[in-house]
Amino acid sequence: MDNLKPHSRTCSLPALFLFAFAVFLIKPASAELPVVLQNLQNTPATLFDIGMKQLRRQALNGAVRLSFKSGPSPTSRVWMSKDTGTIEILYLYSVESDAIIAPTAQFCARIRAAALKEIFQIGLTAYDIELSDEARIARRLGSYFSSEPARGSKDSIAMGQRLSELTYLEVQITDNELNKTVTCRGSVNKLHPE
Repeated sequence: MDNLKPHSRTCSLPALFLFAFAVFLIKPASAELPVVLQNLQNTPATLFDIGMKQLRRQALNGAVRLSFKSGPSPTSRVWMSKDTGTIEILYLYSVESDAIIAPTAQFCARIRAAALKEIFQIGLTAYDIELSDEARIARRLGSYFSSEPARGSKDSIAMGQRLSELTYLEVQITDNELNKTVTCRGSVNKLHPE
């Protein structure tokens, strides 16, 4: 710096300030994110969170496809019961007495089997080996709660088998006029529970 001529030092300071000012103008000021977005960015999602979201989404989509021709679409709910240590899926149907559909145990079981196939999209995936519907349900459930790539992973399959024993689907069909409710429930590893 001592080798510089006096006037070159004075010229370099304004040039430095001009450069800093130009950088300040070119670089957009980063806006402060709202606290809610900051919290979302800093909160990691677990495989459980992701799996439950997928299960809820599939239950909602299935509810739309499982509507009766007469009456409203069923409502669905998916939650983890801390009391029993299980994942619960609930479909609530409401029918009128004059409807063609009579709420019977056999009809409830058929609706439950159809709901399982819808929730877990049975029949939409081609497998290299022959699998029962129950095995397909377990594999799909395991993929909902596994990191990618989950397809065919031994860990994903084992997780699905275990989760299918701990996940229950209950269907309730209520006849509003007769005030009669028929309920059928079972773990998702059994398409047709006893």
